[in-house]
Amino acid sequence: MKILSTLFFLLLIPFSFFAQCDKVLLIGKVEDTVGFQNFYNLMIVNRTSGKGVFGNPDGSFSVYVNEKDVISLSVKGYLPVSFVVESNKDCQYKVHKYIELKTEEIQAVVVRPLKSLEEIKAERQGLVMRETREVTGLQALQSPITALYQTFSKKEKNKRWIAEQEFKDDQRRVVQELLHLYVAYDIVSLTNEEFDEFISFLNINSDFLKTATEMELITFVKDKYFHYKMINKRKFISLGNWRTGYIYTNRQEEKTKELFQLLKQKEVLNIPEVEYERFMTFLNLKPQTVEQISDEELVTRIVEKYSQYESFYKLK
Repeated sequence: MKILSTLFFLLLIPFSFFAQCDKVLLIGKVEDTVGFQNFYNLMIVNRTSGKGVFGNPDGSFSVYVNEKDVISLSVKGYLPVSFVVESNKDCQYKVHKYIELKTEEIQAVVVRPLKSLEEIKAERQGLVMRETREVTGLQALQSPITALYQTFSKKEKNKRWIAEQEFKDDQRRVVQELLHLYVAYDIVSLTNEEFDEFISFLNINSDFLKTATEMELITFVKDKYFHYKMINKRKFISLGNWRTGYIYTNRQEEKTKELFQLLKQKEVLNIPEVEYERFMTFLNLKPQTVEQISDEELVTRIVEKYSQYESFYKLK
């Protein structure tokens, strides 16, 4: 009788109580509290997984997440909205959020107008090098005089060179517009003086620039930005008297640990203390080497060696 009672009780529990959702479909929409607004830069950030996607210009969005993920809706100039995902019986979670302007930014004066992601995307896809008339292949056989002229003509070479430079200038301008937007949205942090140097450092492929998705571009730029900042930090690190202490004493192990701690303080490289001993063996740093290279070269060598070390011991 007790067993029958238990079975009867279990049958009364909704099936959804036992059901578990592998993925939850998050469906939502944001609206301005003041009135209708286009949200070209609405970003849905999953703070649990650390990933993000862009929403639609009308404020709607849909993305697959996990149960209990913490989600933040972010639009430049508005207060962010956060919530925790709790799925229904259909493994969906629907939200409708109103967002408010940041009061401190309402009176802000925008000196340089920023283009939207959609405008920049159109410019990216529209990048094309201006064609110059050039006779090749079968045409060269049919018109040998023209082909010879183009081969040796300074004018024709100049035309091609100008077309290439115009294309590079267009590409650089589009990348600059994109970076201005990323700076405005705190994706990267660049001073006006760093823009040209960082664009050259990016060295972005033209085909990738034209065809990449927004998230692919953001990931690429953030990764390059991280390395750019690390390289710049190395330039200004001064090891001071550390070098003398390492070269002319028998305290190399102690001095190496001091250097690891300095790199951590300067936010150049964070080596866990439990890895100090093993990494010092892997690094195999000699006093002669320290004496012969600059501070920047030494720091760069240690950073690169630690990257190899992480890969070798599968620490990532």
